[in-house]
Amino acid sequence: MSLVLAIERDAAQAEILRDVLRGRMGAELVVVTSRTAAIAAIKKQVPDLILVTAQLSPRDEEALVAHLRSMGSGA
Repeated sequence: MSLVLAIERDAAQAEILRDVLRGRMGAELVVVTSRTAAIAAIKKQVPDLILVTAQLSPRDEEALVAHLRSMGSGA
């Protein structure tokens, strides 16, 4: 089963994502509300796909990208 990590602060939007992924893709979804929580989740298990809310600050987005790059290609 594919793992999707979503950074979404809005509970209603998170529920819509859950419904879509469960019903149409059969993927496991982990929803977090912050960059810090996303990095912690990635350290536990590297997802197949990361969805980022448009409301994530540029600073948080840059930190997330920097973390992903630091993992290298062996992740």
